[in-house]
Amino acid sequence: MGSVTLRYFCYGCLFTSVTWSVLLFLYFSLSQDSGRPSFRNVPIHGPQAKRFQSRFTRSPGGGQEQGIKAVPAARGNKKADLSPEMGMIFNEQDQEIRDMGYHKHAFNILISNRLGFHRDLPDTRDDR
Repeated sequence: MGSVTLRYFCYGCLFTSVTWSVLLFLYFSLSQDSGRPSFRNVPIHGPQAKRFQSRFTRSPGGGQEQGIKAVPAARGNKKADLSPEMGMIFNEQDQEIRDMGYHKHAFNILISNRLGFHRDLPDTRDDR
């Protein structure tokens, strides 16, 4: 009697595993977006990624360390980079990118793509 119960338990586990496998396969195959944006045309300003400069100017003992100095970031003409036309929609593809960004991420991905990944960001950490 115990072997029959064990056999049906194993059949139930097998059936459940197959059912979940089929459902997950259908979910992932049907939910793929064919209109995903490619990031090949995202502008990258400069030859390499920007690095953050440390704000630490004192050694752990409290004295001034000679090797560490604050280095101001090199800034070019930011007026040209932040033009008001960045968010303008010029063609149908821009409209689709903007709508997809609002739908998926709730922010304007069109402007984010036009700004690029490597931006000069000020260090806003606390001095403590």
